[in-house]
Amino acid sequence: MEKTALNIDIKEEQKKAHKLITEQGLRVLVCAGTGCVANGSLNVIEKFKELGADVSVLTDYDKMTIVPTGCHGFCEQGVLVIIPDRHVTYVKVKEKDVEEIYESHIKNNKPVERLLYTDPKTHEHVHKNEEINFYAKQTRTALANCGHINAECLEEAIAVRGYEALANILEENNPDAVIETIEKSGLRGRGGGGFPTGRKWRFTAANKGGKSYVVCNGDEGDPGAFMDRSVMEGDPHKLLEGMAIAAFAIGADEGYIYVRAEYPLAIKRLRKAIKDAEERHFLGKNIMGSDFSFEIHIKEGAGAFVCGEETALIASIEGERGMPRPKPPFPANKGLFGRPTLINNVETLANVPVIMLNGAEWFSQMGTETSKGTKTFALTGEVNNTGLIEVPMGTTLREIVFDIGGGMRDGKKFKAVQIGGPSGGCLTEEHLDIPMDYDNLIKAGAMVGSGGLVVMSEKTCIVEVARFFMNFTQHESCGKCVPCRIGLGVLEDMLEDVLDGKATLETLSLIERTAKAIYDSADCAIGYEAGRMVLKGLEGFREDFIEHITNGHCSCHLEQPVPCVALCPAGVDVPGYISLIADERYADAVKLIRKDNPFVTSCALVCEHPCETKCRRNFVDDAVNIRGLKRYAADHCGLVPPPECCEPTGKTVAIIGGGPSGLSAAYYLQQMGHQCTIFEQRKELGGMLYYGIPNYRLPKERLAEDIQNILATGVETKMNTCIGDGDGEISFKMLKENYDAVYISIGAHTDKKLGIPGEDAKGVISAIQMLRDIGDGNPPDFTGKNVIVVGGGNVAMDATRSAIRLGAKNVSVMYRRRKADMTALMDEIEAAIAEGAEILELHAPQAIETNKKGYVTAMVADPKIIGLITGGRPSPANSGREPIHIPCDIVIVAIGQDIVSEPFERAGIPAKRGRFLAQKDSSIAEKDGVFAGGDCVTGPATVIRAIAAGKVAAANIDNYLGFNHKIESGVVVPEPRIENKTPCGRVTMMERNTTERKKDFNIVENGMTCKEANQEAHRCLRCDRFGYGVFKGGRVEEW
Repeated sequence: MEKTALNIDIKEEQKKAHKLITEQGLRVLVCAGTGCVANGSLNVIEKFKELGADVSVLTDYDKMTIVPTGCHGFCEQGVLVIIPDRHVTYVKVKEKDVEEIYESHIKNNKPVERLLYTDPKTHEHVHKNEEINFYAKQTRTALANCGHINAECLEEAIAVRGYEALANILEENNPDAVIETIEKSGLRGRGGGGFPTGRKWRFTAANKGGKSYVVCNGDEGDPGAFMDRSVMEGDPHKLLEGMAIAAFAIGADEGYIYVRAEYPLAIKRLRKAIKDAEERHFLGKNIMGSDFSFEIHIKEGAGAFVCGEETALIASIEGERGMPRPKPPFPANKGLFGRPTLINNVETLANVPVIMLNGAEWFSQMGTETSKGTKTFALTGEVNNTGLIEVPMGTTLREIVFDIGGGMRDGKKFKAVQIGGPSGGCLTEEHLDIPMDYDNLIKAGAMVGSGGLVVMSEKTCIVEVARFFMNFTQHESCGKCVPCRIGLGVLEDMLEDVLDGKATLETLSLIERTAKAIYDSADCAIGYEAGRMVLKGLEGFREDFIEHITNGHCSCHLEQPVPCVALCPAGVDVPGYISLIADERYADAVKLIRKDNPFVTSCALVCEHPCETKCRRNFVDDAVNIRGLKRYAADHCGLVPPPECCEPTGKTVAIIGGGPSGLSAAYYLQQMGHQCTIFEQRKELGGMLYYGIPNYRLPKERLAEDIQNILATGVETKMNTCIGDGDGEISFKMLKENYDAVYISIGAHTDKKLGIPGEDAKGVISAIQMLRDIGDGNPPDFTGKNVIVVGGGNVAMDATRSAIRLGAKNVSVMYRRRKADMTALMDEIEAAIAEGAEILELHAPQAIETNKKGYVTAMVADPKIIGLITGGRPSPANSGREPIHIPCDIVIVAIGQDIVSEPFERAGIPAKRGRFLAQKDSSIAEKDGVFAGGDCVTGPATVIRAIAAGKVAAANIDNYLGFNHKIESGVVVPEPRIENKTPCGRVTMMERNTTERKKDFNIVENGMTCKEANQEAHRCLRCDRFGYGVFKGGRVEEW
């Protein structure tokens, strides 16, 4: 064929591009892939730009350019910042770190050591990208430019030889030679099946004559996979060039990129890349002056997993429902709109330009005999280094997990890898050394698939994994064929039975037969590969299934072997402090508790003690009275000073809200050496502990013991201080600017409304306000009044019992469900009844009647019957009876609490339904250095949950500030005595006489005697040292 003269000299274009990049001066590459954007990279970029405006400080450059790039791949360490000319890579960069990088490294050439990657084996800092083990073991071809160029800049793509291969091909004008090169390279489809790419091109080209299409399958639906997304976001021009080369080879003039709508960043960058390429004549009509034209469209998929199958994808592009079609005819013969169609996935097409540039032999030298080149994998799960990798075909699973992945997280034992999503399979320990290529994986009963690698430890339940993937495939199935539509649902139900302990050993046989039937008869890979996945799971992990069937549980889930510790939200070492109480070491018991919970006395009096619900002593007689023993230790420990704080770090933390969550966070952060300042709206610390719990349950002087211990660490306070933008208020912006971190723990201090007529009448008060007034020393006078309390929680019970003490004539609790459905502690409900309260169960407030002066005269209640169970408890239903009128003078509303979120929302803190949207580590997305926890995140919860939230926040704030302090008690727990545990009754807490106690606010509950405490402490079975606890190491001595 004659050569074609082009009107674009690609070499000259490259020179211009290189010149533009040189003129950028010092390039600072900041990852702007989806993962890092979520971690705040856009704020990092803006901060760099702000500082880079003053270039007079630079010695070697007259300009600094911040380059937003695609995904670097090392997602575990994002946000990543690379300065190529300074040979350095910074990890986990936050907005607050930018100024330090700029001042220290960019201006003064002194690297910021704390932001360098730390090798987990040598514990040494690593400067260069290529020296980090994660990158050093990789060979990047498809991903070569990702993380190194601005994906939205055509010049940067040209500078790394973008469109050079296309220019060479158009100039040579020999489509058959292109196909021959791809055939010789040995490139196989990277989307799953591994069909030879050159052969597929040859088949499609053979149908020339009329319209043909090229379709890029970017519908990446496997859980844990993000390889294609990273290419589309990080190097879109390479994909477009690969498609154009494919189109030239097969004689197509039109193409589609099918990409799921859940990839908005990829879609945005692809659209810009197409527009820029068309404007410069690298795409569109008469590309580079040749006779070849190629137009690319983007089709946004709706996220259906089945559309990853090529014929379903074609149907979706055509505007039909995405359902697989019978083959033959194959798309190469009759595909999109009935015309010959070439379908390849993103990674396959991204390899095409580099093969055409470097030659078939270069590519075929990498990989194995039958699987040439490299393969990208999304490495996730229980490994230290999660992220996107690219390795030569044939690299072993051991190299990927233990070298590139940095080994198992937290020293856990490797169990398996789920490869290729639901259609892939499980690789076990015996497969660690097999070469990861198409043929060897098929022999092992798995397949490369799209390349997702989910690493699982010995703590992972394979039955649960199988159920998850079965649920996924069953919901994503198109339902066209019976094996999928019916069979997958049946399989999921049987797996659920195994997990729920309802299955028998015969069920396993039925699962096998069903999975085999699906594997043999399903129309497409979604069905038959799902069946195969279950078969391989049974083959490799049959003992996991049998464990569930015979013992009713999976040992993989026993993360914490001690039930009481596992059920304590704060993770307090319960057996440890009980053993210390048995040894009469009460001060040490308090020290051990404070390691995880600084509110020892308060929790000893008001904690809901979830730890007791699964106490193994129940197998013998009755649960140990854990709260009562904690009370005894708190009553007899004497003055126990807080532990010494670490050396000051120079970091400051503002804590908004002086309730249990904020005070707990301050206590631990202060111990870590960070100076904390609590900003509290009211005149007293303690939050709902002070203003919400009456004295008869928690005397103010006992609460003060805990608070004084916290303040003794050096925590500063600013009382009567509001955060907002009003007069006399401190702005959130000011706190953010003046403190290194901010923790929001404002609690839920406003009441919810009934939403019924008459709610604004005189005599209708909120329980929250009433209890707050009592806490402030301004109790209402209910002498001789008839009071109705609406609600069924602990606040309602506190309001009820307080109203009795304030002189009410009659107090009734109105609740729309049954007494048994109330969320209050049963002990509190029974105590209220004993003090004279009446429970009006199954009555819903309908309206409040008033007299002419607007005062309450009666409550109109709608009688209910118990109805259907929703959300775990029965709902009230209409009884058909007439409403009743109950005379009353006071209505106390106790149906829930909310937070005052408006000032914080105006400051940019996201909230939904009255709660702040914090992430699992307590941080607020895209708000660098801002954290939130407690009731303002979870909604009204228990004291111990708020304390636990403060503890979690403290650990994560410490990490955010660049440290990893450890909190420990230094207390040595006694070894258990080997003795028989004779059945013995549980010591219960005695209370003051009802007649006396309801007249005052003095504490109701009496503590244990010395003999009772000693007897009760010796009832503990020491699960931390016997049974399963032995294998798990018993206790967590530091956090």
